[in-house]
Amino acid sequence: MAVDKTNDLAILKINENDFYFSDKVPYSVKKYTPSITQRIYSLGFPKTDIVYNEGYVSSTTGFEGDSGKFQLELPSFPGVSGAPIIDESGNIIGIISGKQSESEGITYAVKSKPLLNLINELPNDFSKNEFASNYLKNSTRSQQIQKIEPFICVVKVYNK
Repeated sequence: MAVDKTNDLAILKINENDFYFSDKVPYSVKKYTPSITQRIYSLGFPKTDIVYNEGYVSSTTGFEGDSGKFQLELPSFPGVSGAPIIDESGNIIGIISGKQSESEGITYAVKSKPLLNLINELPNDFSKNEFASNYLKNSTRSQQIQKIEPFICVVKVYNK
């Protein structure tokens, strides 16, 4: 497990014998700042089934000029925080962190650098190389989603 409290990110290890992914991770995590108007999409769980949304990068900085985040024109609902932001080539370039309450579509995302830093903190029994290869580059959006969807999971937190 690795945690970044500043960016509200965590990588969790699931220790259940019947939980596994049947294939290699098809996407990569890329460290770069997307450009304004770059098309993106997300997959998340604001309800019991997965929801697809698409939009574009509207600012290379987040709320009040936060350089560690970027602003999106993307519908977002409670429960979508933590969803990946995916570029047209199938690379994860950020993670949804919140939305502007006064606006319909303004959503903020943490840039991928803190996620890559967390991946590098993981113990040696975890293969960091899994997030280096992208098997989606030449796929259509529908094909990308079909391959990525099994890797998007609901995480529920219960207070004791």
